[in-house]
Amino acid sequence: MSDAREVILRAAARCIARSGVRGLRVLDVASEAGVSSGLLYYHFGDRDGLLAATLGHINDTALGHRARGANAGSATERLVELLVEEVADADDVRDQATAWNEIRAVSAFTPDLSANLMKATAAWQSDIAAAVREAQAADGVAAAADADALAVALTALVEGIAARWIGGDLDTLQSRTILRDTTLRLLGTKEGQR
Repeated sequence: MSDAREVILRAAARCIARSGVRGLRVLDVASEAGVSSGLLYYHFGDRDGLLAATLGHINDTALGHRARGANAGSATERLVELLVEEVADADDVRDQATAWNEIRAVSAFTPDLSANLMKATAAWQSDIAAAVREAQAADGVAAAADADALAVALTALVEGIAARWIGGDLDTLQSRTILRDTTLRLLGTKEGQR
């Protein structure tokens, strides 16, 4: 990805986090990114193209955060970290979580956005399902569970906790603790049995 494109997509996520999808203006994103609106139109075509690309960027960036969690010990620990890292005190994580939740809410009324969100969600769930299968094979957790169904439940858990975190109902530590403990319970680990 070109540097200009990356800068624009980060700016778009910040603008969505600040003003929502309905308040997103191409000129505001260009100003936030420090580029001309012409460059933005060159890369994304129109506002809808920018929204679709921003959603993909959020998912790809989160995948990068999830990849850093791959350094944890066991396959189960890596899976837990993949989910817990969706909530962190870093500004970019909060902005992207806010933008994702805003896009999720608005997509119910915007068919094109809904289709893009479904693709991004399917990719996220696929990553989590693969991590569940790895934990099942390596650590024997949730051996009888359908990995795809468990991935849907785990990603929905993350989205719900993230929405409460963004809204201020939960702080970062509470959110991360709930994500960790609930994931371990759903996986049926000894830690989750406590």
